[in-house]
Amino acid sequence: MTSEEKYPFFDIYQSMTNRQSGKGLQWIRILTVVPTDIGTGSILSDPGSEVIITYSGSVYSYSYGSGWTQIPAIPAFDIIIAGNFTDSIEDDLLIYDTSLKDLYLWRSGSGSLELLWYSSGEGEITAMSTLN
Repeated sequence: MTSEEKYPFFDIYQSMTNRQSGKGLQWIRILTVVPTDIGTGSILSDPGSEVIITYSGSVYSYSYGSGWTQIPAIPAFDIIIAGNFTDSIEDDLLIYDTSLKDLYLWRSGSGSLELLWYSSGEGEITAMSTLN
């Protein structure tokens, strides 16, 4: 088989259960609980992007090299978008808390949190999106 060939689901499943096959994906379990919400972004100086989750009222990031790290400066979120919003090296995060109906900007470069939208009770953000 060439590297361009697609593997059927059965081959991928077999590689999950039998790593001797050498086909499909190599799966690594990084989480054994169900997070409240999940996002991704390159927020640390590690290579690659991190998985960012809210679990039990706290925010954690997972990087392949470092494992799980709690980020106490970020509030528990319901919606998150990562992107380069402040021209820093790492991605910043737009975070929406649906219980408070507030929108935050977390600046990865400085580790600071900025309130962008404070809900006065007269409406809430129903969608978030960003364009590159």
